[in-house]
Amino acid sequence: MGDNFYKNQIGKPTIKQLEMILKENEENEKLTAELIIANKELAFQNKEKDKRAAELIIANKELAFQNEEKEKRAAELIVANKELAFQNEEKEKRAAELVLADKELDFQNVEKEKRAAELVLADKELDIQNVEKEKIKELNHQLLLLNEKLETSNEELERFAYSVSHDLRAPLRHILGFIEMLSTSLPKPIDEKSQHYFEVIHDAAEDMGKLIDGLLSYSRIGRTELVKRRVDLEKTIKKVIDTFKTETEMRSIEWDIKKLPCIEGDSVMLEMVFTNLISNAIKFTRFKATATITIASAPDPENDDQIIFTIKDNGVGFDMRYQEKLFGVFQRLHTHKDFEGVGIGLANVKHIIQRHGGRVWAESELDKGATFYFTLPKYKEG
Repeated sequence: MGDNFYKNQIGKPTIKQLEMILKENEENEKLTAELIIANKELAFQNKEKDKRAAELIIANKELAFQNEEKEKRAAELIVANKELAFQNEEKEKRAAELVLADKELDFQNVEKEKRAAELVLADKELDIQNVEKEKIKELNHQLLLLNEKLETSNEELERFAYSVSHDLRAPLRHILGFIEMLSTSLPKPIDEKSQHYFEVIHDAAEDMGKLIDGLLSYSRIGRTELVKRRVDLEKTIKKVIDTFKTETEMRSIEWDIKKLPCIEGDSVMLEMVFTNLISNAIKFTRFKATATITIASAPDPENDDQIIFTIKDNGVGFDMRYQEKLFGVFQRLHTHKDFEGVGIGLANVKHIIQRHGGRVWAESELDKGATFYFTLPKYKEG
């Protein structure tokens, strides 16, 4: 069995390779943050362009005012020429003709200057737009490359997790089997100290089995193809709550289920999302005399095509200082002694929601409950 085990390891990423992949992911995330900053800088430049355009409008108004002043002065000259006309009618006619000619020339010059200024502005604007287009095109290309690298890294991590967790099952079964064989083969009665050792090894092996199951579950989510269709969430939630009837029949729980819309998604995976979140709400309110669990929805102010869903409870809550760990794989904010679990449920929730194009986050205060938020796409008829 040992030779086969080592043969199965050929071609799999080493721990060092995995660390390099994780480091590359961190660098990719940094590059993504830099691109976000670049986009903000671009937005700032667009605002500056708007300001300059407003300044040009003010300058044009000032130019128009100056032209009006010129026309007033020209009118005054006409009046003066009319007064001179009493002395010399011929001079008056020539002066009037000169005034009219000057006005026409001024008007033509002003029109020429306006057209020239408009052409200059149009050329500058076109140059700026071309430069910005090239910048955006390059940034989008870089973002596409980063996304491709990130997807490749994630796929490699999922394959590695699946392979490792799958290969760990056999030796774990052997451990449990030999522990059972050893406990039955020893002379009875087994002393208390030996019995304690057997129990510790057995419990540790079972915990390891749960961790392996969690790792397999997490890797399968990334490997399973989404089958999107119309999902009636009210029916989904009723089905999920019914699965916890045995666990909750001796408890006082007030369910406040608001009217929920239908959405577009994979019904099996979304059922996993609500199962994990509702299970947590039930688990972390177990010490409350009366637990309250509210499930609701609201439009997403940041995206008209998505809906925000909330699951709120009045349980033990968590410290927001550690919210970064909340959706990590095998991350726990409470001890195993207080609350059971392996720390994979919320990681699965995040993975599923992200695969649906949504986002997930949480808010809480110790001993005052927690609220989990996530977004899902609206269902569009046709």
